[in-house]
Amino acid sequence: MKPRFERESDSQPSKCPQCNSPLIGDRAAGEVVCPTCGYVLLDEVEFEGPEWKAVDPEDKLKKSRVGAPLTYTLHDFGLTTTIDGSGVDSHGNRITGDERAKVERMKTWQFRLRTIDSKERSMSNVLQKIHEISVGLNLPGNVSETAAYIFRQYSKPNFCRRCKEEVEAAEVPVCLECGIGIVRKCPQCGVRSSGDERYCRYCGTSVKSSCVKCGREYPSEPFCPRCGTALHSRSRGKQVAGVASAAVYLACRKCEVNRSLGEVAERSYLDKKVVAKYYRQMVKEMEMGSVPMASIQKHISKLFNNLNSTTKMPERVERLAISIATKASGASMSSGRSPAGLAAAFLYVSANLLNEHLPQRDVAEAAGITEVTIRKRCKELFENFNVSVKVHAA
Repeated sequence: MKPRFERESDSQPSKCPQCNSPLIGDRAAGEVVCPTCGYVLLDEVEFEGPEWKAVDPEDKLKKSRVGAPLTYTLHDFGLTTTIDGSGVDSHGNRITGDERAKVERMKTWQFRLRTIDSKERSMSNVLQKIHEISVGLNLPGNVSETAAYIFRQYSKPNFCRRCKEEVEAAEVPVCLECGIGIVRKCPQCGVRSSGDERYCRYCGTSVKSSCVKCGREYPSEPFCPRCGTALHSRSRGKQVAGVASAAVYLACRKCEVNRSLGEVAERSYLDKKVVAKYYRQMVKEMEMGSVPMASIQKHISKLFNNLNSTTKMPERVERLAISIATKASGASMSSGRSPAGLAAAFLYVSANLLNEHLPQRDVAEAAGITEVTIRKRCKELFENFNVSVKVHAA
């Protein structure tokens, strides 16, 4: 299921038939016109938006009669109704007495019914943890959506532990030996049940799946069509905070948002090694290969903003550091080096070239590295490049 639905495009031309310029729509007049020659292609076009007008975002929120858009960050994609605890009805009147008690009971049962089984509860817990980490790291909405989508793909029940690979369960399960369809029935009553029933409707015994001809029993869940083993989710039995933090860090790298592994581990209240272990497992099991990190230029901008909050520096220091990093990006010194160390070295060198006071200790504390690392990266920079300063006469 995808949380985004796009409307099919209308069968109308997108360019003007007179001058071949792109057309624009005038919603106030209900026309499709050409901004170059003024040719009116369509008039009296139906306006598909709301019939009201809003002067500000707050007024728009009050007049809107639709819910929030579908999102991956909620286990039910945001399709259920939420009853708030404001104690006010739709007309703005306060709810008191017995009516308030009824609303509270409805709210309690609505919250319980949102997660029916253990799978939905587990999904809700992980997505809630992803939301908490994203809010703590001040991440944009696309990173949260990407992290939720990654976890949904990671938690699909399509992994066979015996074959150790992803397999697709058959739509109609058949016996691996006879090739005949499998039926679900009660072992005591012999009454067949549908695919959703886990217990017999008459005696309450657990329903089992078996072959009609040979009697071989199969798991009630979807099973591997090769060996008959029940398929499981790869997130089964793993720590909620570890899987959520790994998904957030992987989403940051995919969306090119500069967040380090230590920052994600700090917001998830886990050790850095634990988050790194879950991240490596996720990348390996999902067969993603090498996920590129954010560019060194973004690391420099982030470090400059952190330093600029305590030590005021001109923006030319950042521009010079980005210029040095761009020229040194293809050199051998950037391979196998920490981006934080390289960004700190480029920023420290650019500050010294422009006669700006920037101590190594401040740069090391802002970047989360040691002063020795900065000196090593500066030494490698001067060994690989000839850095010269041009002085213009006054």
